[in-house]
Amino acid sequence: MSIEDRLQYEVTTWVAENPGDILAGTIVGISELEGDYGPYPYVEVMKKDGSVWGWHAFDTIPKNELAKQRAAVGDELGAKFEGMKPTKPGSKYKEYKGWRVIVEKASGPVDEPDWDAMKDATDDEVADVRGDVVDGAGEPF
Repeated sequence: MSIEDRLQYEVTTWVAENPGDILAGTIVGISELEGDYGPYPYVEVMKKDGSVWGWHAFDTIPKNELAKQRAAVGDELGAKFEGMKPTKPGSKYKEYKGWRVIVEKASGPVDEPDWDAMKDATDDEVADVRGDVVDGAGEPF
C-alpha cells in the first residue's frame, strides 16, 4: 500500500465493548504511542470491506501478544475481546481483561516497532495473574 493510499482512508477508532467483539484484517499501520503506563502499540487494521480501524492496544494481554508475535505492517491480525476473567485466588487483582490475539506473518521484509520496549510484563507475571501453570522457562504445561 502506497503512502498516497494510506492518506486517503479514514481511520475509525476500534474499542472492544462486549465479550466476543472482534477486529480482524491486515495491519496497514503500526506505531508506538505513550500512555499513562508507558509505551503501547497503536495498530491500524484494514478489514476485508476496505474500512480501516485504529486500535489502541494498551491492555496487558494484547500489548504483550503483539510484542511476542512481532506484529508488523502487512501481517494479518485477529483480536477478540473475551470479557472480564477472574484471576486465581490470592492475586492482588480480582479480574483481568481477557483477549485472544493472533498474528499471521506476511512474507518479505517488515518494518516493526521496538516491541521489547513496549512489553511491560513477563510471560510468568501474566500467567500468574491469569492463574496459568508455567514451567521454569515460562511455558504453560
